[in-house]
Amino acid sequence: MPLRATDPYPKRIRLTDIECRRLAVLGKAVGRKTLSEICSIVTPDTILRWHRTLVARKYDGSKSRSAGRPRVMPVIRELVIRMATENRSWGYERIEGELRKVGHRVARTCVLFTPATSPTPSHRCWRRMPDIHLEKNKPGPA
Repeated sequence: MPLRATDPYPKRIRLTDIECRRLAVLGKAVGRKTLSEICSIVTPDTILRWHRTLVARKYDGSKSRSAGRPRVMPVIRELVIRMATENRSWGYERIEGELRKVGHRVARTCVLFTPATSPTPSHRCWRRMPDIHLEKNKPGPA
């Protein structure tokens, strides 16, 4: 009994979530005008607000969302690696441009941070640059 003595609203009815949902669904079906005539527990605005939050929660979509940027499809990733290994002189901008020609829109950073295209000493070093340059500009048969 001491709890009732400290409760500022002793005649207030506490509704569970399930009861609120039921009232919200039924209240929406009945309409505001009829609710104002028959509803005595809560105001019609409260019941309609419960219904709005129900609908908002249903179509929120936060459960299907994941954090961060969507991953690149494995097929495109394999294509980037293949292009980078077969064409060692191509940079990430060239690979990104070639992919765009084929119809795949990929960010440059996606191509840059692929292991085969990252600027590591194995295929992007200054010592190999003159050889690559001569190889590209080799005179053809006259």
